Amino acid sequence: MARLKGYTGRRPFIVLVDGMEAAGRLARFSGRALRLAAAFWPGPLTLVLPAGEEAPSHVLSESGEIGLRRPADPLSRGLLSGLGRPLASTSANPAGAAHPHSVTDVDDGVLDGCALVLDGGELPSRPPSTVIRVRDGEVELLREGAVPLGRLKGTAFGKV
Repeated sequence: MARLKGYTGRRPFIVLVDGMEAAGRLARFSGRALRLAAAFWPGPLTLVLPAGEEAPSHVLSESGEIGLRRPADPLSRGLLSGLGRPLASTSANPAGAAHPHSVTDVDDGVLDGCALVLDGGELPSRPPSTVIRVRDGEVELLREGAVPLGRLKGTAFGKV
């Protein structure tokens, strides 16, 4: 995936999970992280957490963290359920290029490097997932996206 995206250095990828059981095997969840997952999963929230023992090294950051998201869309959920295991994920565009909204929008270089392409139809134009790091009891907004900061602050987990 890194080569298709045009990344030259080490770069962690988000891992999609089908539920908390899989997530709990890959990451260490604090109470605050559990509350965030309960409030916003499935959905467009990526949690960056300390990696658990079962987390594969190729998806970890240099600081030993893993990004997890439980998707809401039926195609992703069905794929994860059918496979019975998490999947590393990224957008289908080279680094810095516009995000495609259909298979016909995907860069030919990316398509040529794929063994399989699932066409889920035209995707709506929407922001990417919101990315939150939860470490040592602290919450850090890494990227505001589809879950706005105001919604995060309005949940019962406390101050962001």
